Amino acid sequence: MLNGIVSNADSIIHPTPFLKLRSKNIHINGTHTKGVLYGETLSNSKVILKDADGIDDNIIVKSNGNGTFKATGLDDCTDYKVTAQKNGKKSDTLKISVGDIPESAYTKLHVNHSNSNNALIINNTDRNTITASGTSSPNAIIKFENPDDNYRVIKKVTANNNGKWAIKLNGPGTGETDKKEIEYYIEAKISNRLTNNDGAIFIENTNHKNMPKKKINKYDKYTKQLNGYVNRGNATDVSYDQTGNTVTWTGFEAWEDYSYNDLEPLITLLQAVTLRRADANNVETPNIKIILPNGQQIAHRDVGNEMKFDN
Repeated sequence: MLNGIVSNADSIIHPTPFLKLRSKNIHINGTHTKGVLYGETLSNSKVILKDADGIDDNIIVKSNGNGTFKATGLDDCTDYKVTAQKNGKKSDTLKISVGDIPESAYTKLHVNHSNSNNALIINNTDRNTITASGTSSPNAIIKFENPDDNYRVIKKVTANNNGKWAIKLNGPGTGETDKKEIEYYIEAKISNRLTNNDGAIFIENTNHKNMPKKKINKYDKYTKQLNGYVNRGNATDVSYDQTGNTVTWTGFEAWEDYSYNDLEPLITLLQAVTLRRADANNVETPNIKIILPNGQQIAHRDVGNEMKFDN
């Protein structure tokens, strides 16, 4: 009986935290690039947000004396598990989802005189050049990259105070042995907006017959985004085999001596970015292989199955 009284007293003095959220679907608005979560719990409680995919670090905030809290910095297109803690007790775990970054948060970009294939046509009198023009956010820096040369910046121009811009670009050539078309990727950026990198221009040579209608290659874009995680130091290399629909990540030589517990969060990260970027680019869910620099395969995931260690 005494134990029951003590337990009941403790539950009164130190109650289990509750957790109420303003919304479980977080919308990012305006020019913001991160989501914000509002909620209520016991006063002075710790509220922990864990990335459901295990990619990003936890977000931890504390409720005020009235029990309200505000968590900022939530990544777009991400699910979080939210828990409140106080006096060694935890609330139920709730799941929230953060939406896409809105278009209003990106630098504006429009290209004039593009046909349905985003192509500009060189006439015989143009001498293998053409003037591209358009509008963007005022004073935005607009870069033109060559995707056939590791996305090297070929030219750039700054939009005027009204957002208008124009630039002369080289075409693919006019001789019989020259290319039929040349492609430029376009990026526009101002300091208080995200980079708009969804644009492309194809410059076509009318002297060639049966010119193919070329679209932006979503697989090239997918591979480029995966390589961004190599540049951040998450792996030493990555490749995408479109025929076999397989993404292969090459880890570090030191991984050969890592335990499963050491490898698991590293491989979980690579799996998550592979699937997340595939979905964002409308690429069919790929198989995944994790190998060492010597070619030894240490883990794999076939479509529809879980990731498995091979050794």
